[in-house]
Amino acid sequence: MRNHIDQSGFDYDQIDKSQKTLKGRQEQSVFEVWEGNFRLGGNLCHLKELHIDLRECVIDCNYNQQEFGLFLQLKNFEMQSMEMIKKNRDNQIYKWNENKDIYFFNLKCLWTTASTIQSI
Repeated sequence: MRNHIDQSGFDYDQIDKSQKTLKGRQEQSVFEVWEGNFRLGGNLCHLKELHIDLRECVIDCNYNQQEFGLFLQLKNFEMQSMEMIKKNRDNQIYKWNENKDIYFFNLKCLWTTASTIQSI
């Protein structure tokens, strides 16, 4: 079954599925725990709220912690702990194209509404 992806590249089917999962667990927790590969790209103005708990994340990247933290802050992410970023080959974040603001990463996060995030 082909996912519904609009011209901007947003995967609405995946988002809808995730939101239904979230709705089913709202009695237990306000946030849904999501783990997987994500792609961020283009204009992130529609990003409502995304909480990433780095206490459980390991990230391997070519950027230092300050650069990574700055990127997250500029994109309206809420940081829980910058000290816990560690290197690990299984979890990566990197810039996909030097001319485009597209980033791929794998981590566990807490989120409420992520209309600009596409699971890959």
